[in-house]
Amino acid sequence: MALSKFHYSSEWETDLSGVVGFHPATMVRNLEPRDRMGAIKALVNRLHASGYVTDSLRFLQSVLDREDLESTAVGNGIAFPHARCGSARHLGMALGISGHGVDFHSDTHPEPVRLICLVAVPAEGDIRYLPLLGYLCRLFHEDFTETFLESRTAEEMNRLLLRQMRLHGALPEACMEYVPAT
Repeated sequence: MALSKFHYSSEWETDLSGVVGFHPATMVRNLEPRDRMGAIKALVNRLHASGYVTDSLRFLQSVLDREDLESTAVGNGIAFPHARCGSARHLGMALGISGHGVDFHSDTHPEPVRLICLVAVPAEGDIRYLPLLGYLCRLFHEDFTETFLESRTAEEMNRLLLRQMRLHGALPEACMEYVPAT
């Protein structure tokens, strides 16, 4: 399975598979864990199995350390856990849907999180991932999130996300400077 690469391309209008590393293998339709650590670990394992992360335990600890600083729950049942870590080989993303919801320990957004979008950021290089997180937040507006949560398979999740990205347009210019080393 080839890793998608993060790069700017005029092909995005028709094929967005190279925007950020993600594909159906990094998507989980039915996240089983009911706790934050378990849900994040399930997504970390997908990134590890797909080659985006080399050391799953080290990356998991980095994500949990980041979560302990401040919850990445943004409201409307969505969270964007992320970490910059040496064990992240490529900029990658894993998505999970929880039917029962996960407590992300947020005082400002205490409702259960049903959609988790985990972002792995390599420690090396000039990777401006905060504009990427903002872009993802805008993608998952209320109407789209409701549709996305109804996905029945990882392939459908992938298809819906790609369609939404096409409709929303290209990533912010600030995100387009990083091309991972191969």
